Amino acid sequence: MMKKISIILLLSFVFIDIELTTGIPLIAQTCEGNDLKIDCKGKGTIELIYANYGRTSSGICPGSMDSNTKCDNHQNSLQVVRNICSSKSSCVIKAANAVFGDPCVGTYKYLEVQYYCKPLTVVRSCEGSDLKIDCKDGGTIEVIYANYGRTLSSICPGSKDSNTKCDNHQKSLQVVRNSCSSKSYCVIKAANAVFGDPCVGTYKYLEVQYYCKPFLNVARSCEGNDLKIDCKDEGTIEVVYANYGRTSSGICPGSMDSNTKCDNHKKSLQVVRNSCSSRTSCVIKAVNAVFGDPCVGTYKYLEVQYYCKPRLHVVQACEGTDLKIDCKGNGKIEVVYANYGRTSSGICPGSNDSNIKCNNQINTLQIVRNSCSAKFSCVISAANSVFGDPCVGTYKYLEVKFYCKL
Repeated sequence: MMKKISIILLLSFVFIDIELTTGIPLIAQTCEGNDLKIDCKGKGTIELIYANYGRTSSGICPGSMDSNTKCDNHQNSLQVVRNICSSKSSCVIKAANAVFGDPCVGTYKYLEVQYYCKPLTVVRSCEGSDLKIDCKDGGTIEVIYANYGRTLSSICPGSKDSNTKCDNHQKSLQVVRNSCSSKSYCVIKAANAVFGDPCVGTYKYLEVQYYCKPFLNVARSCEGNDLKIDCKDEGTIEVVYANYGRTSSGICPGSMDSNTKCDNHKKSLQVVRNSCSSRTSCVIKAVNAVFGDPCVGTYKYLEVQYYCKPRLHVVQACEGTDLKIDCKGNGKIEVVYANYGRTSSGICPGSNDSNIKCNNQINTLQIVRNSCSAKFSCVISAANSVFGDPCVGTYKYLEVKFYCKL
């Protein structure tokens, strides 16, 4: 009988000015045969750091051959989970050989995912004022929540501000999405003339929660030609949409090009993701031999929509040495994980290095973010005087995972 373990470590969302910020990366696990739910609970979008369907610990999901802790399938696992979950608010994925393949036949496996919730931006404007929503630094507006009314007494004080049950979020969301979705910038007035008056006599405010969806690149190639997708130094390829067929008569004119209902996007997306996801560049041929022929006799083309995802960098420094974090002029540092302690025996060997349960992530992440966030480069010392000593007598190391945000 299969046992289910699902663990989510520390989920924290705190208001700081107008942003929701997250704490340490979250860890979710489930045993082979079960579903794993990854959920940002409407407070952000999923950003994957690590995934492994296999076994690296004997203490999780006990079962057949659970002493085999060298069942590492993280590269394939990460690609699979990213394809299903990246940039969503929540997702469900089955821990099964049918999804991931079987990296160690006969061993009872589990799926472990490490991720964080990329925070939403929260903006507010009092009744009668304009609200600006801005993604000018990169991306288009994706609105998650909006309410023109009042749910808090402390914001925009005024007439009858104790009435905190003025909820008009369904209509408000529709209005804001109609005005702002897929734009890089928009302005909307917090006024009854725009939203109606959900609570007459109460002084209201408009609150919007949104994130900036990365700009999509569009690449096309006519049937018979190669399509090159290239992120160069910008990061790795994240494919959002692909279709080998025809949905427009104006692209790649040829035989039966008036047939614009040749939609093969599901299979096309799978093929392109398998060839290109998480790479810096790839070449794929727009031919029937690769995608099949979804509309015989129609001259087709391959269209791919993608964005370049910043590359996750991992750096380490042994206790007593300095760690340099450097974006080398290609953006500013965004730290997503940090630990001064020990979670592996194979890094920085030394005294008591078999103690791999020395986890000091919360304190470490705060210190590294305070020192390095939004800088082009920084240096931080891997020392007890900086981070405290989470495991006396154990030789420690500092590990940091970060992106370079353009």
